[in-house]
Amino acid sequence: MKFGCSRRSTSGAGAELIEEITKASLEKFLIATGGALGKSAGEKVGRPAAAAFARAMVARLPKLRKMIKAKKDPIAEIARLMTQLTLADSDDAQSARLHRAMLTEYIETAIIGPEFQFRCTDANYPPEPTAFADRVEERAWIVEAACAGGDVAKLLHLAGMRSIGKSTMLLYWIRHHGTDFFEDGIYYLDLDRLNSDQPDPGEVARLLLAQVGLPSALIPPEPEVARKWWARLTQGRKICVIFDHVKDADEIATLIPQSANSTVIVAADTMIDDLLGADVKYREVRGFDADASRGYFQNAVAPHQLDSDAALRSVVDVCAGIPAVLMMVAGILNREPSTTMTDMNHRLARSGGAIDEFRSHRSGTMRVFDESYASLPADARKLYRALGLLPDQMSVFGDSWLAEVSGLPLERMRAARRELTGRYLIAKSWNETAGTDQPGDGTTLSANHMIRIHARELLEQKGEFSKARQQKAYVALRVWYAIMLQYADKATSRNKPFRVVKVALDADANPFARQQTALLWVGQHLDRVVMLINQAFIDGEDEVVVRMTEPLQTYLFNRRPGRVSVDVLRCAVISAQRLGNKRYEARMRCLLSRALREAELLDEAQAQVDAALEAVGNLSAPADNEEQRADKTLRASVDEFIGLVRLDKDDPEAALTCFERAYQQHVAIKNARGIVLMMQMKGRALVRSGRAAEAVTILGEALKRVSDLDDRLHGRLWIDMASARLGIDDKAGAFEAVDKAMPFLRAQQMSKDIEKAKKLRAPNQP
Repeated sequence: MKFGCSRRSTSGAGAELIEEITKASLEKFLIATGGALGKSAGEKVGRPAAAAFARAMVARLPKLRKMIKAKKDPIAEIARLMTQLTLADSDDAQSARLHRAMLTEYIETAIIGPEFQFRCTDANYPPEPTAFADRVEERAWIVEAACAGGDVAKLLHLAGMRSIGKSTMLLYWIRHHGTDFFEDGIYYLDLDRLNSDQPDPGEVARLLLAQVGLPSALIPPEPEVARKWWARLTQGRKICVIFDHVKDADEIATLIPQSANSTVIVAADTMIDDLLGADVKYREVRGFDADASRGYFQNAVAPHQLDSDAALRSVVDVCAGIPAVLMMVAGILNREPSTTMTDMNHRLARSGGAIDEFRSHRSGTMRVFDESYASLPADARKLYRALGLLPDQMSVFGDSWLAEVSGLPLERMRAARRELTGRYLIAKSWNETAGTDQPGDGTTLSANHMIRIHARELLEQKGEFSKARQQKAYVALRVWYAIMLQYADKATSRNKPFRVVKVALDADANPFARQQTALLWVGQHLDRVVMLINQAFIDGEDEVVVRMTEPLQTYLFNRRPGRVSVDVLRCAVISAQRLGNKRYEARMRCLLSRALREAELLDEAQAQVDAALEAVGNLSAPADNEEQRADKTLRASVDEFIGLVRLDKDDPEAALTCFERAYQQHVAIKNARGIVLMMQMKGRALVRSGRAAEAVTILGEALKRVSDLDDRLHGRLWIDMASARLGIDDKAGAFEAVDKAMPFLRAQQMSKDIEKAKKLRAPNQP
């Protein structure tokens, strides 16, 4: 039912009808329409004012005049109409004041509230966006969250960097929400239109009252009264209210409807911490992915211009999926019909190409970044410019890198970094610092391509960019990666296996609380790390090469066997030689021999272990007892790798001799892990020698001694036990050993060993 009143003059026929109203009928009218207001009408409004109100109603409602002419009782009709508040805009200030006074009584005495029928006053507001690409997941999330049930209003908080497309998505969703849940309507308010740094909630309430259909003349001018009216009229509603461009929780906190069936959507450029709570659902709005961008371009450009999916993905990456930037690309393609996506990709591929292209067309696209930068505090602007020193889109970084390249003290840098992450100018790719939310070097951060080249432009404008400074930033980034790898190695190698590179790390600052997260982080960044090692080798950063390579060995052998491992470790050997460090050289040569064995280059592997043996033979005796112990462990390790080459060359007896020699060296220095490791190697050699029964015995003893903290060694011992059991034709024992190995291998994501276990089981399955 649509409620509204025709606007008529109180003169003429209306004046004659007023005269027909008797005093008795007027009193009945006041009692009936006033309801709970009956006793206070004379006190708060005054009987003359109430009578004037009644006369105005009679003059304005044709249906009511007909009832009076027919001498029917108009009381029920007046009460119904007044309760549902079918009031038109008043013709004059006096009538408006009287209407508003009566309406105030009705609302404040709880006579009117949910009975008031909301109606959108402008069917064309807000306008639907002219261009839109799906956002299917985000729109479905809104509907699902709104209809989830519960006993309080749902508050949905959407946040994302400026111009990422939050408003466009919401404006589209209002027209295409696909649900009948919001029976009382969806109402949108853009706080940016208020031209105020901190809008008053009462003023916002007045705008909302106008949106839901209250005539402007009846909206209370007092902001606080308007806020109370809004709270009363939204009780019990199925309503959705969207507040866009919110900057502070105080702007809207008192305007959230008090109804379990209501939903409030708050969109902001930054995550508003004060809004978050148990009853709030939060979602970050990110840039478009390749599929959504393809959908956008299919509607925006000619089909022949979308000539390459690979080029499209590259363009989307360069544009960071930001709708405003994608629109810029579409505009260029529309103006240049012969230009294809491949052409566009080539134009943007240059280091500063994207910035040059977007600025040259004067589209205003770069205001997305200019305005964001201009609004930052001084320290945050300085930190933002430092992002221009990142080498490429793939780079992630941490607090220590930011502090070094920006020159800001650590605490000031962290405050500035929180400002940038809060505005989505820096993204958190990883955040696990000793199992807590504390921001430290464990927070892996990233910045998209557009921000990186915009920051580079700002550096150049301020005269702060130089090749020397950029190179220094590259070195610092590689050091940060090396530290992260060493922390990951400590998290995954809990039983402290032998390492020659000694770097003091703060154990309490380890970003990886669990070995699974450390493995996952390295797995995600492995290709990037290999690239950085190669770059560091070319630039002569030999210490960094060795630091990164040693803790990476496990991942290389399990995930990048063959030529990649060989190439990386060859670089590490040369770096160790250039450093003149015989300990590093011996260790890197041993690791290289393993990669060469896996690549079936056994003669070269033999040459590497021979050279490693020569290197440890030339070690000068250290005075420090701990260093003496480390040198003895290194010599035993070289014997181990020599034995492994002998084993792969089908000389198990020679290998057994090497393993026994290494075993005795570990016994002499009471190295428990080394002892168990050499028992494993001896068991492996015994199996290859045809002495599987002896291998079962020695491997069984090793399994009793191995530490519970040593997942890798534990898993491989069980694999070797499975081989030994098969050697004595004990298939059941072999299958049991494989089953016991699998949890350890999976925990360490040891893909090669897992495949070996499957092969041990498959051909021998009963």
